[in-house]
Amino acid sequence: GIARRPGESNDAWRARGAALQTRYDYSKAALDRGDFAAATGGLEAILLEEPGFLDAPRLLVQAQAGLRASARTLYEAGRKLDDAGDWMGALQKYEQARQISGGIPGLPDRVQRVREKLTAARTTAFNQARRHHKDGRAQEALKEYEKAMQWLPADDPNRQVARARIEHIRKND
Repeated sequence: GIARRPGESNDAWRARGAALQTRYDYSKAALDRGDFAAATGGLEAILLEEPGFLDAPRLLVQAQAGLRASARTLYEAGRKLDDAGDWMGALQKYEQARQISGGIPGLPDRVQRVREKLTAARTTAFNQARRHHKDGRAQEALKEYEKAMQWLPADDPNRQVARARIEHIRKND
């Protein structure tokens, strides 16, 4: 059980114990289903309030190990996508990994490199599309505009340009 605090009434002590037990049960269930983030959060909160509550310290170590393993799995998935040239997919996996655990060696460099590749790829695609379009090669232009669309951020004005030109080509060719 938990130690009663000085001046804590019987009811308050019992209520605090019940609340800790509820949070413990929730955290343990989260751990069992592999929701390591929820388990970690719950167990950390328990241990802040009541250090050494049941086997919460051991469960927290387990939950944190699960989190690190999840982050590594996402990172590896990102690397595979990166190597295959799917930079949008890679960036998504890298960001998910980083949200879980910022301490993965090489992750910040990978994110930086993928962003650079994306910037270069979308610029190249957009410029090639414009060149093809000007030279009357509508189908080649269409392919490049579609690539550029995939890689341009939603707020980039060139994205609207690419969308308009895709619609124009589809209507007129």
